Amino acid sequence: MWCSEVAECVERAGTVAGRDTANRECAEVEQTEFTSVLARVEHIRERVDKLGTNDPDFDIKTFTDEMWDG
Repeated sequence: MWCSEVAECVERAGTVAGRDTANRECAEVEQTEFTSVLARVEHIRERVDKLGTNDPDFDIKTFTDEMWDG
């Protein structure tokens, strides 16, 4: 749920006297979503680290040319 949706939902429910409360609700939702994304990215970073270091001599163009030329 995005910020504007949260603000609308909270206001419709009649629990908000002013925008400050809606903005706080919005910030809390965004922080939760952000934390969730960070956790997923961290998991991906750990998996990438397990692959090892990059080969500085690797040439992606040569690799793909060989792959497609057969």
